[in-house]
Amino acid sequence: MTLGHLGDQDSWNILESIARGPTPILSMAALRALFLIDASRAMAILLSSLGARGDWPTAQLRTILAEVETSMVSEGLIQAAEIAIPSELPRLIALMDSADESAVTPYLRRIIETSKDEEVLIACLKSRHVPKDLHVLTPFMKSPSWQIRTQIARVLGNNISAGQEHLLISLLSDEVWWVRYRAAQSLAALPFFSQDELWRLRFLLSDQFAQDILDQVVAETRLK
Repeated sequence: MTLGHLGDQDSWNILESIARGPTPILSMAALRALFLIDASRAMAILLSSLGARGDWPTAQLRTILAEVETSMVSEGLIQAAEIAIPSELPRLIALMDSADESAVTPYLRRIIETSKDEEVLIACLKSRHVPKDLHVLTPFMKSPSWQIRTQIARVLGNNISAGQEHLLISLLSDEVWWVRYRAAQSLAALPFFSQDELWRLRFLLSDQFAQDILDQVVAETRLK
């Protein structure tokens, strides 16, 4: 790390050797040092190694990339994602949280509209750059995957406006508890939907699942 902070170009080869070595903690430290010395060259090393380095924690990679110019991160990750096999895409998409939103969001929108891979779609929906277009998101409310429906319940809570809360209300009757729970949490967090309205909704709904999950979330909210 000291060599990285010093920008010691003469140490590049040995640092690259350590970064490609088998010890996760050492290799991560060397990788970060390489980014401090020359982020462009280090980005190429990261992308060429990523598929084989399941031992590199995604959170730590995000920390490294957060210190790099976002346009460089965006370009590198999107180019890598375009040629990646499906099993590599979720991790690349997760790293895009450190990239430029204006570059990443159109890419994620295209993937969401075309991919059939559940893990890839979940990664897109978890991204902080997930597109806000309701016409892109709402079809997944009927997804056969309850994990995808759970993510949609969370994402809708961040993207709907007043008058669109019926989208979340419909998910309160989902057959899977987690989907109902996330939908109720999202409803409770809406800035334009008061606790009184949430409580009134509970008595207007006839579905027992919806009533029960609202009871739980209202109780949790009052305890905070």
